[in-house]
Amino acid sequence: MNISTYGKNNERSLMIDKLVTIRELTEEDNVRCLTYGKVIRLENQPDEKNNGILIAANENETGSPWELYRSYDDGDTWEAYATVPDLVNPQMHAGYQPYLLELPADVGEYKKGTILFSGCSHGSETKLPLLASTDLGVSWIGINNIAEGGGFNQGGWSSDGVWEPCLVYDDKTGRIYCFYSDELLNGEGEEHIGGHNQRLVYKYTDDLKTWNGEYNAVALGSHRPGMPMLAKMGNGVWALVYEHIGTELGGTPIYIKFTDDLNNWGLESDPGKLILTEDGIYCGSSPAITWTPAGGEYGTLIVTANGQVPPSPTRKCDIFVSHDYGNTFITLENPIPVKYNPKIRSSYSPGLFTANDGSVYCINDPEVAPGAEREKLMFAKIRFN
Repeated sequence: MNISTYGKNNERSLMIDKLVTIRELTEEDNVRCLTYGKVIRLENQPDEKNNGILIAANENETGSPWELYRSYDDGDTWEAYATVPDLVNPQMHAGYQPYLLELPADVGEYKKGTILFSGCSHGSETKLPLLASTDLGVSWIGINNIAEGGGFNQGGWSSDGVWEPCLVYDDKTGRIYCFYSDELLNGEGEEHIGGHNQRLVYKYTDDLKTWNGEYNAVALGSHRPGMPMLAKMGNGVWALVYEHIGTELGGTPIYIKFTDDLNNWGLESDPGKLILTEDGIYCGSSPAITWTPAGGEYGTLIVTANGQVPPSPTRKCDIFVSHDYGNTFITLENPIPVKYNPKIRSSYSPGLFTANDGSVYCINDPEVAPGAEREKLMFAKIRFN
């Protein structure tokens, strides 16, 4: 299905190869939302027959373990097959903000093909546990906490929590990095004098046992950067996207910042730049990002989010694509048709993943039916010609 063409001087197109429902909530379910969907394709397994398995996860708003789904047929059919309990912090509520990563090489004692998992556990504190699986996600071992902070406060967010982990592997150093949102140095008063409303920070590890540092990628005083996600492009440059609260723009705009060294993000006070099309459209809140070598000489950088300004008449958020390594962006219709529904948190932190062959996998959570107060989790496989 050819849903759009793009480029002033090119006749390339985005194709939807698959659009499938992974899970649909019913009236009997005790949750309404299937947010924070994330998906990976296994490609580094010691038993080659397991390469190509898709694994997906989503947030569980009840505080229960994270739920996992898998597909053996490249996304045509799915089954719920396991949960991920927080074995590092068993006394806490689990289920928030999942993230999956398959090791493409050995890291310390953890072998290539090991699946890593992180998320946010909460209660009187917030913690970002790290877990590992060597049996395709069926069972897990707890390793440690990447970071720790404050927690819930009578149903509202405290001002000293840690949230939203994003794990990446750096093939230059063989290290695992974790980027996350951090409120610990929040300063004084509503203007956060002497500190930061929230920072985007990162740590790294050479062995998954010990995490080094707590370095700032973006720290903007009273402004509030959050929800970091990263992708490495074909030119060797990393792209970091995040939501930027505190600007004069509405809709929690998404900014992008670049580096060729994960340990050097330049000035922490440099926010990067707004993702903005020539016709004045920008996306906002809870971004996702990936890069594929398909779609032209410089490949395709893809960003999507919870919404956009001005709103699309048919989608809550389009996808924003760049064919020049993030210098300029245009919009395409999102292959998963999420529409605005004030009753649920649909499209909050969607997921994007690029496989080694350049295939792009999307995951998001539209409403079950128009006006419904519950969601379904959907999967799409797309490609750029």
